[in-house]
Amino acid sequence: MNEKSTVGTRVHSWTRRQLTLFLDGPQRWGDFQTSVGRYGTIRHVLVLYPPGTNTEQRRLLRSCERWRALGPLVACAAFLALALANAPWILAVLAAVASYALGIAITDLRAGPPHRAHVVRLTAAESTLSPDPDNTEECAYLIRLAAILTAADEALDGGVTSAVVHERIWGAVYDEAKEHLDQRVPSRQR
Repeated sequence: MNEKSTVGTRVHSWTRRQLTLFLDGPQRWGDFQTSVGRYGTIRHVLVLYPPGTNTEQRRLLRSCERWRALGPLVACAAFLALALANAPWILAVLAAVASYALGIAITDLRAGPPHRAHVVRLTAAESTLSPDPDNTEECAYLIRLAAILTAADEALDGGVTSAVVHERIWGAVYDEAKEHLDQRVPSRQR
């Protein structure tokens, strides 16, 4: 009996960790993704939340980004469910569009424009077939910023630094990335 409750506790603990990881993401400061596309194109995306973003705000910001990827799947499911139920095709199309639009409205309203407006998103891509020094330099820059923030997270988790030091590092990288973005796109609307 004791062994069964231990296994159940482990499964529950694992499920909770995975759900928390899905909702919060692996980093406090945002996200860094690298993907390889066709013909050797390597794409890096660095998303930085403003320093001091708490867990609830971070979850809301991530839900906005995730709905744009998951929303079309929900819309297709709504369309298929109504189509299989022999509903009129116009009703199926309207339900699909409405489910996607409603999801965007809900996630955007919950996250709030003040938080979304301050998210910094940098993207860089390079081709391994025809390397361009400027693109390679831009990719290296994003990798360097992500490495600094990841090291700060690890130092905080390991008890090497305090939350205040972590926040200062996060703030310095955020400010640098924002300034870099403003230099790359000077006509960007604020």
